[in-house]
Amino acid sequence: VVTQFMTYHYGAQKPPGIISLQHDDGTVYGPWQAAGAVGQGGVRSAYWWVQPNVELKAGHYLVIDSDPATWSVEDSTQGAGDFILWGHAN
Repeated sequence: VVTQFMTYHYGAQKPPGIISLQHDDGTVYGPWQAAGAVGQGGVRSAYWWVQPNVELKAGHYLVIDSDPATWSVEDSTQGAGDFILWGHAN
Protein backbone atom coordinates (compact mmCIF):
# COMPACT_ATOMS: atom_id res chain seq x y z
CA VAL A 1 0.00 0.00 0.00
CA VAL A 2 1.47 3.32 -1.07
CA THR A 3 0.49 5.90 1.52
CA GLN A 4 2.41 8.88 0.14
CA PHE A 5 5.27 9.88 -2.11
CA MET A 6 7.02 13.02 -3.26
CA THR A 7 9.22 14.46 -5.95
CA TYR A 8 11.50 17.45 -5.46
CA HIS A 9 11.50 20.48 -7.76
CA TYR A 10 13.90 22.93 -6.11
CA GLY A 11 13.89 26.31 -7.79
CA ALA A 12 11.12 25.50 -10.27
CA GLN A 13 8.85 28.25 -8.92
CA LYS A 14 5.84 26.54 -10.54
CA PRO A 15 2.63 25.14 -9.09
CA PRO A 16 2.73 21.40 -8.34
CA GLY A 17 1.85 19.17 -11.27
CA ILE A 18 0.68 15.59 -11.56
CA ILE A 19 2.48 12.31 -10.89
CA SER A 20 1.73 8.76 -12.03
CA LEU A 21 3.35 5.40 -11.38
CA GLN A 22 3.81 2.92 -14.23
CA HIS A 23 4.32 -0.79 -13.50
CA ASP A 24 6.71 -2.91 -15.58
CA ASP A 25 3.69 -4.45 -17.33
CA GLY A 26 2.55 -1.01 -18.55
CA THR A 27 -0.26 -0.49 -16.03
CA VAL A 28 -0.42 3.19 -15.02
CA TYR A 29 -1.67 4.24 -11.59
CA GLY A 30 -2.79 7.83 -11.28
CA PRO A 31 -2.36 10.49 -12.36
CA TRP A 32 -2.61 12.25 -9.04
CA GLN A 33 -2.54 16.00 -8.55
CA ALA A 34 0.34 16.84 -6.25
CA ALA A 35 0.18 19.34 -3.40
CA GLY A 36 3.08 21.70 -2.84
CA ALA A 37 5.23 22.08 0.25
CA VAL A 38 8.05 24.49 1.06
CA GLY A 39 11.56 23.18 0.37
CA GLN A 40 15.05 24.18 1.46
CA GLY A 41 15.63 27.90 1.69
CA GLY A 42 11.90 28.62 1.73
CA VAL A 43 11.34 27.67 -1.91
CA ARG A 44 7.58 27.41 -2.44
CA SER A 45 6.20 24.19 -3.94
CA ALA A 46 9.63 22.59 -4.09
CA TYR A 47 8.15 19.34 -2.76
CA TRP A 48 5.34 17.78 -4.76
CA TRP A 49 3.39 15.52 -2.37
CA VAL A 50 0.80 12.87 -3.23
CA GLN A 51 -1.11 10.78 -0.67
CA PRO A 52 -2.92 8.19 -2.78
CA ASN A 53 -3.35 5.41 -0.17
CA VAL A 54 -3.60 2.80 -2.93
CA GLU A 55 -2.67 -0.86 -3.10
CA LEU A 56 -0.27 -1.62 -5.95
CA LYS A 57 0.92 -4.96 -7.25
CA ALA A 58 4.51 -5.95 -6.54
CA GLY A 59 7.11 -5.04 -9.11
CA HIS A 60 9.22 -2.22 -10.48
CA TYR A 61 7.71 1.16 -11.27
CA LEU A 62 8.57 4.17 -13.37
CA VAL A 63 7.65 7.54 -11.87
CA ILE A 64 6.00 9.83 -14.42
CA ASP A 65 6.26 13.50 -13.43
CA SER A 66 4.42 16.19 -15.40
CA ASP A 67 7.42 18.54 -15.33
CA PRO A 68 10.61 16.45 -15.66
CA ALA A 69 12.64 19.50 -16.72
CA THR A 70 12.32 20.97 -13.19
CA TRP A 71 12.66 17.67 -11.31
CA SER A 72 15.76 17.89 -9.10
CA VAL A 73 18.55 15.34 -9.48
CA GLU A 74 21.71 14.49 -7.54
CA ASP A 75 24.92 12.70 -8.43
CA SER A 76 23.67 9.67 -6.50
CA THR A 77 20.57 9.40 -8.74
CA GLN A 78 22.65 9.33 -11.93
CA GLY A 79 20.34 11.83 -13.61
CA ALA A 80 17.05 10.38 -12.32
CA GLY A 81 14.69 12.66 -10.37
CA ASP A 82 14.61 12.65 -6.56
CA PHE A 83 11.71 10.51 -5.33
CA ILE A 84 10.71 9.19 -1.91
CA LEU A 85 7.85 6.75 -1.25
CA TRP A 86 6.19 5.67 2.00
CA GLY A 87 3.97 2.66 2.39
CA HIS A 88 3.40 -0.69 4.09
CA ALA A 89 2.68 -4.31 3.26
CA ASN A 90 -0.99 -5.17 3.23
